[in-house]
Amino acid sequence: MTSEVVTEIQTLSAVIEDWLEKGESPDGFQKSLPLRSHRLSAEDVDRIRSGLEKKLAHVSPDFFPEVLFIESLGDEEPGLLQVSFFRSYKAEHEDLRWFVDIPQGACWYFKVEDQQSAHELAQHLNQSHNRKKFDAHGPDSALDRSLIKLALLDLRSAGIRVSKFGFKSSNDFDHVEPDMFEVS
Repeated sequence: MTSEVVTEIQTLSAVIEDWLEKGESPDGFQKSLPLRSHRLSAEDVDRIRSGLEKKLAHVSPDFFPEVLFIESLGDEEPGLLQVSFFRSYKAEHEDLRWFVDIPQGACWYFKVEDQQSAHELAQHLNQSHNRKKFDAHGPDSALDRSLIKLALLDLRSAGIRVSKFGFKSSNDFDHVEPDMFEVS
């Protein structure tokens, strides 16, 4: 990695960490930060974007970062990185069952077959490009539920075994589980 890329990552992460240390909450956090160098290639920008996501992953166990590149409209500006944080999916064990959900708030909710599947599914959903695929689908559409079911079946090739899924708007698991859909 070039020193320019490393410097950009360190500078941008320091600015964001400073904001968070001064009281900004990751919940709802969204800031756009300018890149400093005009000489960055598209590959360098992607390295900065992914490096910044990795560096900010430790900020809070309850949130994960997403960093997007926004191209400038003119040649005189190097572009911006937009940084946001989203609530993290967690693997939870309850009454000898494993579930994956966001502990507080409405979200897709998954019953998985084992601990390994729970942790791997949570990790999968806490990557912004994967999360967007699930968040794009609403709970009231049969087509959206079918697309989620296909995505979950596709994860079986990676060893992630989901047996049921549904959408929850409360944290009452017993209330939600009867409304879940089978993945088979």
